[in-house]
Amino acid sequence: MQASIYGGFAGIVFDAYGTLFDVDHLKQHCAQVTDRPAEMARLWRVKQLDYAILRTVMDKYADWGQITSDALDYASTVLRIELDPASRRVLMRGWLELPAYPDVAPALTRLAASDVRLLILSYGTRQMLPPLIEHNGLTEHLLDVLTSEEVQ
Repeated sequence: MQASIYGGFAGIVFDAYGTLFDVDHLKQHCAQVTDRPAEMARLWRVKQLDYAILRTVMDKYADWGQITSDALDYASTVLRIELDPASRRVLMRGWLELPAYPDVAPALTRLAASDVRLLILSYGTRQMLPPLIEHNGLTEHLLDVLTSEEVQ
């Protein structure tokens, strides 16, 4: 295999959330259920990362969907926001509809043209990431998606 022009790398691995996909967009989904969307989105994301770190340190695996759901429970409880099942679905679906940052598609197109293999490595699950990638029209650029659920 011929090395790419990018420092001899044959592949580049990207994180998904916050690197390729804009998690700040969750505020728009939160605005459908609260008048404090920025506060809710921030607390949800912070607790999501906290739970991921804690579960890793404690060797108590839970997949990203469960961690995301638990963090949503925490944020809604702390902020005293009652979520009915429909509102909860709207918020959780937000993770499947995050937009890619504006520079992602052009950058992946350019990298893919150089024959470098592009992959995602993420806490996200096989249920969450492919719909998100497809939603953003990035499927053709990515060779594979590696998830933490495979090794727990």
